[in-house]
Amino acid sequence: MVIEKLQSEGFNKEQLDRIYAPIGLDIGARTPEEIALAILSEIILVRNRAIIQADCRPLSLKGKKGRS
Repeated sequence: MVIEKLQSEGFNKEQLDRIYAPIGLDIGARTPEEIALAILSEIILVRNRAIIQADCRPLSLKGKKGRS
């Protein structure tokens, strides 16, 4: 529905492929505050995903010299 509307307004496939939806971790949010927390939580998760993937050593080894 939204995608079709954006296509009709001239957005190309590359632009539409960048849409990230729906957003918000499924935490059972009900109130506006909880929904905001779910959305912000997912934003933080996505933002940090590259950092997490780049440093995927066990927690017991993080910060120790000479180990990777």
